[in-house]
Amino acid sequence: MHELKVASLAAEYGIIVSLPFGGTERYDQIWDVNGRLLKIQIKKCEINEDGNAIKFSNQAKVKYEEGEIDAIVTSYKNKIYYLPFEYINRSKKKTLFFSLPKDQIPNADKYNWAVDFEIEKQLNISKIF
Repeated sequence: MHELKVASLAAEYGIIVSLPFGGTERYDQIWDVNGRLLKIQIKKCEINEDGNAIKFSNQAKVKYEEGEIDAIVTSYKNKIYYLPFEYINRSKKKTLFFSLPKDQIPNADKYNWAVDFEIEKQLNISKIF
């Protein structure tokens, strides 16, 4: 169900979404973004205990190899978060922060900010409807 939600949100940006047939591919969707084809793996996310971040697992049973996927994508509150391949194999879990507790502000540069991974910023696109 989450994959269909992401496909629907992607369509709002004019992305043509194709679904692979067979179920054995390492990716869930192919996105045509301005003529560029991207292999997308969709992951569900959840809000963390503090309510200031979303977290999700970014690994399959077997580690993704370069070329198998271009990005991992998740959605939260009708926004798409797009993590390019170079970000996904560093750890098994990812957390994207909306804000930090005040005691962590001095370390803010060490965190992955959700706004930096919004689809608009990552793919340089805007909603068309």
